[in-house]
Amino acid sequence: MKEYTFDDSTIMKAIDRAVCDAFGLVPEQLQTKTRSMKFVFPRQICMTLARELSALSYVAISNYYGKKDHCTTFHACTRINDLIKRNPNFANAYEKMREATGYSPILTRTF
Repeated sequence: MKEYTFDDSTIMKAIDRAVCDAFGLVPEQLQTKTRSMKFVFPRQICMTLARELSALSYVAISNYYGKKDHCTTFHACTRINDLIKRNPNFANAYEKMREATGYSPILTRTF
């Protein structure tokens, strides 16, 4: 499993800030154990952005958000990517959150 680096931490904090600004949350709320959609949906967006903007694995992203299973991040990415394909309004909002992070998607991924 890939260890966190300073750059990973910086990217994750930028993602948290961008999504929290869009949803009116604070970053600590993204790591709460509650399953309320008020927190789950933004956390799923964060996980998807993390997968897109960093080289972190599903496991590392799940661990960052206090989840025990990599399947949580996999499910989040699947759900958000499906929503992007089906809903142009959400796709635009997602793009704005991605731009707000200040990072570009990585072009290659090593597994």
